[in-house]
Amino acid sequence: MKNIDLLIELNKSILEEKRRELGLFLNEETSLENQIVFLDNDLIKEQNFSKLNIESIFYYDNYARSVSLKRRDLEQKLSQIRQIIFKSRELVNEAYLELRKFEITKENADKKEKIEISRQEQVRLDDISINMFLRNANGH
Repeated sequence: MKNIDLLIELNKSILEEKRRELGLFLNEETSLENQIVFLDNDLIKEQNFSKLNIESIFYYDNYARSVSLKRRDLEQKLSQIRQIIFKSRELVNEAYLELRKFEITKENADKKEKIEISRQEQVRLDDISINMFLRNANGH
């Protein structure tokens, strides 16, 4: 049983590591999404400012192109991190299934052990009962 306990602990560690990695990827995804929202909001502010200030219209075009390039870059990174997240989730699921396999094996072994202990105890009790019956039958 010690080996199965070690395998369970090892697989728990592996699962936790995979979950931590997934968490980091999810944080990166959130960060990229927030950066895109910030860029969009900043672009809207700049549009509104340009509408009010005629001189700034000349600068707005370059600014909008720059924001568009940054946004495209962020969207590419976001697409990549989402692919990584998908694969990371698969790894977490695989690690979980591997852990459960060992946990179920241990649970089954524990059940068998309890049944065997109960059976042995019943055999002892039966032996005691038979001996008591034989003593009483022999008049002792």
